[in-house]
Amino acid sequence: MKRKTFIYLNVVSAVAIVVPTLYFLNRNEPLNKTLGRPLFLSHICDAKTLREIGTVYKVQFPSEKRENQLVDLLLTNSKGKRFSQTSALSLINSLVDQKIKQDFETGKTVVIKGWVLSVTEARQCALFSLS
Repeated sequence: MKRKTFIYLNVVSAVAIVVPTLYFLNRNEPLNKTLGRPLFLSHICDAKTLREIGTVYKVQFPSEKRENQLVDLLLTNSKGKRFSQTSALSLINSLVDQKIKQDFETGKTVVIKGWVLSVTEARQCALFSLS
């Protein structure tokens, strides 16, 4: 094999591996920022408090400490239908708001650091603590 061909194939191979990897690592960033930011709590708590709540939640519920698990739980409605990660952010915000309201109505709450939170809000804080 000629040196020129060898170098060309190595460069093409490297690009073929690096570009998709970078894409998949960054593709959920806007979604995770939306899901990982409890809207109401962010108005009354600073980022440090949100992170602390999220960290405590992950300790209390170790089965929900991975990012992809939290995203799946947050994107699934009460009927078990999972919204696509490519859904409009406004639709996802609406889903999360509905889930928070339903959590309080059905008693799905947790107490963390003196805060009574819906499970959905606590999961959002957990996702926020991973960022």
